[in-house]
Formats: sequence, structure tokens, C-alpha cells
Amino acid sequence: MTEESFKASCLKNTLHGCLYQWSLLTWVAIKNLESNENFELISEDSSFEKFDDLVLKYGENRILFFQAKHSSKKVGLDDYKMSDFTTNNKSDAYLAKYFDSWYRLENKYYHIKERAYICNR
Repeated sequence: MTEESFKASCLKNTLHGCLYQWSLLTWVAIKNLESNENFELISEDSSFEKFDDLVLKYGENRILFFQAKHSSKKVGLDDYKMSDFTTNNKSDAYLAKYFDSWYRLENKYYHIKERAYICNR
């Protein structure tokens, strides 16, 4: 076997996103602990559809949905194109799938003041 056989590209491609998500969860938890406000921090709950990376719930009256995206694209070399956001090509950047998910969540949680966020880096 050659050295080429052991490249861990799949692991490397997903690990940076996981680290970004964990960092975001940790930061949000610390900031909320400092505020002395009761909250629930939820992650990877499929009932929140595309906004499942971080859900912050304050009692029964307020809920925030987050979808964290981290890209390893190099600025100037392989930037996103407009078609990445507008064409249904299974791209993580395709915005319509996030709107559809947000719309379903809004209808499900209509009694709560909710917000949906996409965090990227």
C-alpha cells in the first residue's frame, strides 16, 4: 500500500465543522451562564430540522435556532458562487432548504418568539 491509500480526507473535511460547532456551543453556554438566566442548550435534535446545530431555549417564551456552517474554502481560490446559494445541487449553501425548514419551524413554534440563525465562518 502506498501513502496515498491512507489519506484521511473525509475525517479532515468533517472534523473542522465539528470543532466549529463545539466551539460555538461552548461559547454560547459560557455567555448564558454569565447572564444567570435559565436556559436549555440543545444540539443535534432532528425535530429542529436544518437548525439543529444549536437550539437555545429560555423557558416557554423564547427559543433560538442556529445552523452552524464552517467552510474550508480558500478565499480567492474556491469561493462560493451565486449558484451555490440558488441552485438545488445538494450544496450546504443552498438557501431555499433553510428557508423551508425555518418556515416549518415557525409554524410549529408560532406561539414562541423565535429566531433562526445561520452562523458561518
